[in-house]
Amino acid sequence: MKLRSYTFLLAVLALALCGLPASRVLAQGLTLNVINGVPSAIPITVVPFAFESAAQPPATDVAAVIRDDMVRCGQFRTLTGADIVEHPSHGSAIKFPTWKLLKQDYLVIGRERDAGGGQVKVTFELWNVNTQKQMLAGAYTALPEELRGVAHQIADQIYQKIIGQPGAFYTRIAYVTTTGSGKAMQWSLIVADSDGYNPQVVVRSRQPLLSPAWAPNGKELAYVSFESGDSAIYLQNLATGQRRLTFPGARAS
Repeated sequence: MKLRSYTFLLAVLALALCGLPASRVLAQGLTLNVINGVPSAIPITVVPFAFESAAQPPATDVAAVIRDDMVRCGQFRTLTGADIVEHPSHGSAIKFPTWKLLKQDYLVIGRERDAGGGQVKVTFELWNVNTQKQMLAGAYTALPEELRGVAHQIADQIYQKIIGQPGAFYTRIAYVTTTGSGKAMQWSLIVADSDGYNPQVVVRSRQPLLSPAWAPNGKELAYVSFESGDSAIYLQNLATGQRRLTFPGARAS
């Protein structure tokens, strides 16, 4: 076993194998805190993207997903709804005095169109309102069901361009939920997008599941299970569903 993987498993062990009996272990559910931001939050407007095709627009609102990502990280504050008084979709249509009057530092605009083959092309631009300069531009072509991922990737690029550090919106989270009570309680280990969308159950158990942690390769998930009566660490491949026992643990006292 590589040192990195060994260290990773020890970290999971330290988090969860504390010698507690299974009956005393409490599973933690998902809590997504939407941060309202701080007074120094950076003002940015994500204008609703124009759809430039005769076809039906996709169900996913790319601009809304980007906007939610910006707000959720707590470092930005955005205009919404009627406060967005103009809707440019190309740089040449931006009226910078309007956005300066609204005290916005940055502006994100974009457009979508039918790319054929069931795909959608999304083009976006990031502008500095004060300098009136384009900071970033790009395009993605994807299937409609992939547009949330596209929006998260765009948000990552915007975040890095402004903050100077990589964004983490196009990532997944792992968490444990419980249903039922008493002897009927069931634990579920779930993987979802960073904003809680697209949840997928990895494993269910009548015994506690604890401390999910991503493997260094990002393709496997480690977690502690009491299904055999003992605390043990399993490593599960998310693509194949196969899992293996990596640390047998010890019988809880």
